[in-house]
Amino acid sequence: MSEQQETSQGRQITLESGDPPDRGEAAHEREFPSSSALVTAQVVRIIELLVAEGFIEESKKNQVAVCFQEGLWNAVVHGNRESFSTPVSLRIFDDGDEWHAQIDDRGDGFTSAVLNEPVEDSEWGQSGRGLRIMSLYAKRVAYYRDGRTLVLTFERSGKRRQDPAESGDTATEKSP
Repeated sequence: MSEQQETSQGRQITLESGDPPDRGEAAHEREFPSSSALVTAQVVRIIELLVAEGFIEESKKNQVAVCFQEGLWNAVVHGNRESFSTPVSLRIFDDGDEWHAQIDDRGDGFTSAVLNEPVEDSEWGQSGRGLRIMSLYAKRVAYYRDGRTLVLTFERSGKRRQDPAESGDTATEKSP
């Protein structure tokens, strides 16, 4: 079953009951405890890595960081309910011209009604903006496994680091 919500920018946020597409081996993987205190540090580390490896340009890092902040925060707070012993996993998949960030939590998921909730100010602050913010900067926002897996798709904006074998450079470093 697939549910969709279209944002004001015409981008869709989808919710699927099944597993995300198999994208092969992850280029990067990490797992961390579900603590809101750890989210920002994880975002900083992964953004530095993505810039260094040519997934994103320096000029796009704040936009991608906002998506990671929202996605990881939702997984930690709403999915795993900040249960420190319950990890959140993050995997990066490289598809050449685009790349995917997959965030998995171990919560109960959510229904399509969440996609249609109005953005509102609550007693505790602003609520309901995360999905819409992610849809502004990501090429695609898709939830799988009834909301327990988020896949953000981005266009590669940085210069891809080449493996010397791919570039035809066969020079090797020799030790004295």
